[in-house]
Amino acid sequence: YKSQFQGYIDDDIEADGLEELYQDAHKQIREDPFKKEEGAGEKKSKDFWKEESKKYRDNKLTKAEREAKVQEKIKALSA
Repeated sequence: YKSQFQGYIDDDIEADGLEELYQDAHKQIREDPFKKEEGAGEKKSKDFWKEESKKYRDNKLTKAEREAKVQEKIKALSA
């Protein structure tokens, strides 16, 4: 019980107070449905995400490069 509901226990929320908690939350959502987080920061540009995705993408090897790599492995194993 304690492990599953530890967040509620830490915030001193009891079962009787949940209904009021949700009513307050829904009221705030109705007042401003698109409320921004205070610490959300700036929106990142499309160029930023393009650069970010290129960091983790390996460039394709040509057929000649792949064959050379295989030959190197064969030489290393036979030596």
